[in-house]
Amino acid sequence: MATSHSGKSTNSSGASEAFAPAVTTPRSVASGRLGAAAPGRGSAAALYPTSQKALDVAPTPGRLQRYDVTMRLRVKDVDALSDAAKSAMDLTRGLGGYVASAQYATSGGKRGGATFVLRVPAASVQTELAGLTRLGTILQQRTGILDVTKRVDREAQQIAKLQRELDAVGAAEAAAIRHRLQTLEAKHARLLKSAHFARITLALATPQKAAVPTPSGLGRAFGDAGSVLLRELQILLYAFAVAGPLLLVAGVGIAAARVQRRRSYERLLERA
Repeated sequence: MATSHSGKSTNSSGASEAFAPAVTTPRSVASGRLGAAAPGRGSAAALYPTSQKALDVAPTPGRLQRYDVTMRLRVKDVDALSDAAKSAMDLTRGLGGYVASAQYATSGGKRGGATFVLRVPAASVQTELAGLTRLGTILQQRTGILDVTKRVDREAQQIAKLQRELDAVGAAEAAAIRHRLQTLEAKHARLLKSAHFARITLALATPQKAAVPTPSGLGRAFGDAGSVLLRELQILLYAFAVAGPLLLVAGVGIAAARVQRRRSYERLLERA
């Protein structure tokens, strides 16, 4: 599976919890606080060990990155769909994440589908993906990684600068600076949340009803020709059924006339 960095992505084929806003300084960004914690016994990480394939697209330790995954899985039937949906939500919550949105629907008890937006701590995203891939057959997976470390550093410096300006100005200018500071802090908090919590869009679906194959152009031509010949044969059989008795009567009449003429000819010879 290929991974795209710097915002690019490639293909390989609810209740939400509150987030505490925090301002990150350049020094704290460089401390590598996003490193994965060691899984404990009985934890979701121990139940779903990370595969080598998943490690190939893991977030870079010590960097702040937006991690976005879209995954489509096929499950056996509606019962398997229900089990997979519950397992996906339990796994996400067990890793300290939450279900941002969920949609679930079935049709006639035979087919159905579900779509979830899952947010999981970036340090546990590989454990999450390893667990999700066991819920069904992978139809499609897309992974995107965007490094936002420099952006976080830049915003942190801007926030620190505005805080210094706010301490140095009078009341007349403080209101405008305070508004700018609050706006930037809210934007910064959203950015940090997007880096701390990976976003996984999971789609589950049962097999679709098999489609009736459409005949090719040559197949349709042969089919049309066969229909025409069959129709002509039906017409001939009908004509024979109607005209057959008449032809038989006519044939008998002709034969009788010939016999009569032959007898007349024989009598004439006898008289001569």
